[in-house]
Amino acid sequence: MINDNVLLEKSLKFATRIVKLYQYLVKEKKESIISKQIIRSEHLLVQTQMKLFMV
Repeated sequence: MINDNVLLEKSLKFATRIVKLYQYLVKEKKESIISKQIIRSEHLLVQTQMKLFMV
């Protein structure tokens, strides 16, 4: 159970970093294609992690 909390915590930190990366790419670098793909991938990862923790 403790390991699950560590994994959940690390997953949420990673998701936060990905969102910040997305925001940086869109704002500073004016990059839209790669940033959209990154955010889609992150969303999929979060969905998968949440399913694992709900079971």
